[in-house]
Amino acid sequence: MRRAAKGALILLAALIVCGGILVFLGKTAERVDWQAAAQRESSAALGNADCGFYHMRGYWIDGSQEAEVQPQGRLELVQINLGGFLNGPVSEAGLAQIDAILAAYEAQGTRLILRFLYDWDGKGMERDPASLQVVLDHMEQMRPLLAAHGSAVYIVQGVFVGSWAEMHGSRYLSEENVRTLLAQMERTVPPGAFLAVRTPSYWRLAAGRREPLTAEESFARQTLASRLSLFNDGILGNWLDCGTYGETPRAASSSLSDRWPREEELAFQQALNLYVPNGGEVVLDNPLNDFPQAVEALRCMHVSYLNAEHDLNVLRKWEQAVYEGEEEAYRGMDGLSYVDRHLGYRFVVRGAQVKTEGWLRKTAALTVEVENVGFAPRYTPGRAEIVFRPEEGGEPIVTEAETDVRGWKPGETVRISAEAPEGIGRYEVFLRAVGGQNGEPILFANEGTHADGAVSLGVLTKEKGGLFS
Repeated sequence: MRRAAKGALILLAALIVCGGILVFLGKTAERVDWQAAAQRESSAALGNADCGFYHMRGYWIDGSQEAEVQPQGRLELVQINLGGFLNGPVSEAGLAQIDAILAAYEAQGTRLILRFLYDWDGKGMERDPASLQVVLDHMEQMRPLLAAHGSAVYIVQGVFVGSWAEMHGSRYLSEENVRTLLAQMERTVPPGAFLAVRTPSYWRLAAGRREPLTAEESFARQTLASRLSLFNDGILGNWLDCGTYGETPRAASSSLSDRWPREEELAFQQALNLYVPNGGEVVLDNPLNDFPQAVEALRCMHVSYLNAEHDLNVLRKWEQAVYEGEEEAYRGMDGLSYVDRHLGYRFVVRGAQVKTEGWLRKTAALTVEVENVGFAPRYTPGRAEIVFRPEEGGEPIVTEAETDVRGWKPGETVRISAEAPEGIGRYEVFLRAVGGQNGEPILFANEGTHADGAVSLGVLTKEKGGLFS
């Protein structure tokens, strides 16, 4: 009996000690709670950089008067007409005039699609400069001007020559000359900007290959091909996009300058324009550019910018159409507004989850899902940040996510991860993205997005007493 009683006392003591330990651990262990914010897609216009409908303005360069610059939006196509200098260099007064134009747009924060040209009337042959060397010299003269205002320059289209500088209707567009002109353009255009050619066949000729870019070579931006984008001023005008495509099947093609049939060229653009921009003008009202077919084509081509003023017959047709597709946020919206919202990139936060690991000291890993519902990616660098803002005050904790927004492809959902701060606390959690030289916000298409571009993800709480919870 005594042995039994003694054993019972020992067992009781052990239970008391264990209970005390468990109580202590229960009070010191951490509990993690995550309250996710509800996410609702917004149909509002965002006005993000480098995409959307652009306005167009032309300037005749003669150095005789100061040009009046009145930007109409965040993205503008500016035509610089050098037709007064067909026989020799641009004058110092002319260069000063161009410098003032670029400086004025730069001061307004306008991003420019630039086109240098000699012809506004579709008479490229008549307006060709006296020699190819004159064109090359003009390109070289533009180099310091573009470098001085590089923050404003997004894309430089064409190679100066041709009707409207659209790379047709010129004596200087043989394969050899095109390579020569583009080599000079590569030196002329600042490294942070894109060049653009009129057709996919010109891209293949310049790149010296039939295959489009890969992500690795594109993001490095170290070759002409990785900086060479497309512009198309005949989008959906007819089955050939007004000379953009041809009739030589890829399998039968013997030259890099061959223009392939429409379906093959669309497939080429679908791959290429994941890495370099594509845009231009829709033209000539016809069934091919009726709203449903147009949306399908623009999405396939990854179009990120379009002329807001041409072709008005097509744009008005879209305005009279109604979106009735699967994207609930835009259902019932007029077609023109739908296209406007989807040109380029459009990022939507779909949700955020937290996964915990550990026993006494728990770690919390946050994963955010972001979908790009736009027609195209973003082509210039940007970064994403997870912000943990303490509710009791103090400096927020900012974690840069291991992601490049250029890799957020259209129609796909990416997952961004970040570790929560260590220790006890209650945090409001946000996602924000910034880009450009000045770190301007990249706005998300989520209702309730803050003015600085931050999207609320939820509230994370780490507190004591979580062993048994």
